Amino acid sequence: AFFIGSIPLWYTVICVINNISVYYSVTAWGIAALGFISSCSAYSLYSARMLNSKRIKEDKQRMKLSAVMDSRTDLYNRAYGIEKATELLNEGKDIALLLVDIDGFAQYNRLYGNERSDEVLDRVSNCVKIISKPHTDIICRYESDTVLVCLPAKSDKEAIVLSEEIRSAIKDMKIPFPEAERYRCITVTVSAARGTKGDNFDSVYDKALRSQNAAKRIGGNCIAFKEHTFRPEGEK
Repeated sequence: AFFIGSIPLWYTVICVINNISVYYSVTAWGIAALGFISSCSAYSLYSARMLNSKRIKEDKQRMKLSAVMDSRTDLYNRAYGIEKATELLNEGKDIALLLVDIDGFAQYNRLYGNERSDEVLDRVSNCVKIISKPHTDIICRYESDTVLVCLPAKSDKEAIVLSEEIRSAIKDMKIPFPEAERYRCITVTVSAARGTKGDNFDSVYDKALRSQNAAKRIGGNCIAFKEHTFRPEGEK
């Protein structure tokens, strides 16, 4: 459009230099104006189509994400977490499942209400996301107070190390919970289990759940693996 609009300017200059009738320059201006307007209209139509195409693409992407995301947190939903963990196991890959369970969450919800409880859930979820590896780990909200992490793990140590990093980081946030019997702040129990070739999701999850039950019996704020519980010295 700019190129077409500049034609009569140069044409008028040439007409003046060569004493050519102004009629021709005026005609050129008219033709150029018409071309300029047409070019602008074509560009506007092209831009509108591109913008509409972009919006359609973004809408499809949002719909796709909404099908796999938890509506409350910025995490994947339970169904997607189970699906991806199952895929990894079916491919013969070693994984670890970590159940990050907020200690005393039901009591906290009764005392402080849904809004405060949602804030706690958001902070815990965000902490887990920061510590985990987003490119390889699948993080989903498994239950109301439980976040599940599925990660590739070739050894027990990998599962134990990440479990302890999550547990200690959440305790260090010192989210107030004065009514908690022991720690006076929000803590979590992280229960881990490893799955190898031949396992399925349910069998690995059941192992993690048994470890979780053992951990809850000693008061939470610990990690559990193979039904053995671990808590750093000084945090009795």
